[in-house]
Amino acid sequence: MAGTVRPAPALICDADLTFLGTLSGDPKAASLPPVLAKSGKEAQLLLADTTRVFAGVFVSCDLPNPNAISVIRFAHLHRPATPVFLTHGEKCPFTPDELKRLGVSKALAKPMKYADFMSHISPSVAFFDTASAIDVAKQNKDKVDAEVEGEDANFSPIRAENFLAGSKSFFDIYVRLGSGRYLKLIQAGDAFSLDRVTGYIKKGVTHFYLRKEAQEHYIAYCDKLATAVLKSDKVSMNIRAAQILNQGEETFKFLKERGVSEVNLQYAASFMKNVNELIQQLKPGKQPILKGFLNDMASYDHGVAVSMIASMLINSLHMTSSDPVETVGIAAMFHDIGLYQLKLTEFDEDEAKMSEEQRRLYYTHPTVGASILQTLPRLKPVVIQAVAQHHERRNKKGFPGRIGPGSISLVADIVGIADEFQKIIMKIKKNPKLDLNLELEANIFNAFSNSLVNEFKRIFCFQDEAQMRASEAKRRAELAAKEKEKSSPTPKPDANATAAPAATPSTEASVTPGKDESDPNKKAA
Repeated sequence: MAGTVRPAPALICDADLTFLGTLSGDPKAASLPPVLAKSGKEAQLLLADTTRVFAGVFVSCDLPNPNAISVIRFAHLHRPATPVFLTHGEKCPFTPDELKRLGVSKALAKPMKYADFMSHISPSVAFFDTASAIDVAKQNKDKVDAEVEGEDANFSPIRAENFLAGSKSFFDIYVRLGSGRYLKLIQAGDAFSLDRVTGYIKKGVTHFYLRKEAQEHYIAYCDKLATAVLKSDKVSMNIRAAQILNQGEETFKFLKERGVSEVNLQYAASFMKNVNELIQQLKPGKQPILKGFLNDMASYDHGVAVSMIASMLINSLHMTSSDPVETVGIAAMFHDIGLYQLKLTEFDEDEAKMSEEQRRLYYTHPTVGASILQTLPRLKPVVIQAVAQHHERRNKKGFPGRIGPGSISLVADIVGIADEFQKIIMKIKKNPKLDLNLELEANIFNAFSNSLVNEFKRIFCFQDEAQMRASEAKRRAELAAKEKEKSSPTPKPDANATAAPAATPSTEASVTPGKDESDPNKKAA
């Protein structure tokens, strides 16, 4: 019912089931039970659930799959107005400055009682470094209490209840008056008081809005801070290595959107757990080159994504022994360690964008990578061979040796095709107008063995060429339709809708055109 503001529970994320059981059984939890998550995945699903509201998010340092840093970032992405707290054992693994930069309101030592959690969910301010977010906000010339026009696609709706913590806002906040019409309520850096938020909710406002570019900037800022934290010698190797489970999100999303089965995606996640364990056994903390590679987020992310793609091919090829994890998994993870050593990771491997010297060095990176891995203990020779050959192709157009059929190992072939596919995915993410079929034909279908290409098509939903072409044609048609819609003139406001005066933005629901079914503020009849 509009006008009723119900207290929101806390989301408590912790892998200690005994601890969670103690909290849920606390008599004081009877009136407002906490929402509990025992893994990072559960926490992310709850945070992404738009039907839920949380007064605060408490994340344990020891949270697995994915780890605490990933869940904190996810909370900032989906709940930008909700305070985030970190819980830890005897000693917090992060410095106060690192906590501040990660946007954590406070670090809390366990054990804690339910009342201790609830005492922190009062109006609070996130103590992260606000300079970057505020500087971006200053570029926005929209005035408070002034109506602005803009494409709806450029604004992100955030449920009004998410602002009930009453904290300072690090974004400009708007209310939607109608299609393409917004009213600015709050300047970034100002407090959005609990009373004011409650007042809007009582008047029927269900969502507030942020400009997408501001939120995207902040999330990118969080990524940089997470990278800096991961490089800190004070962060345990377990926390750093666990971050592997949350990398490759873009690749996962791309594959899921194109119909790759949940079974294969879950297999990839399980495979990466085993790879993670093997990486820890290599003791990267004592190996400077491995430590540097794992701390470089671009190299790390690409290695994880390629490993996940390769794992699905392994599953399809029924390579069920323990060897594939030790061979394909490690080879896929570290296939570009030579690029990292040569400091060429800033390039997207587009030779046209390289200088002659860079191109010469680029052709040596498989050999350089293999030489690096040769110095490490416990790695199988097939891993080193695969890294040396991952750019060799069956059509003899690869490098560095231009070898062909009969000379390239199966592991190298799997890593190579996974590497090419992941690069295509990133290209299409940057430029959706690219034709996926043409990219596959140019870089994959004629470069690898027929048997591997056939498995590739089957596992990634390309059952036959006709189906693949039809799927790509549909995708491109949908993209063209969206672009045409964007380029169309902004429709005039409904003549029957009366726009609210600037001083009374809370009448949002009444001015929203009745046919706008996509508007989150549209009430059910």
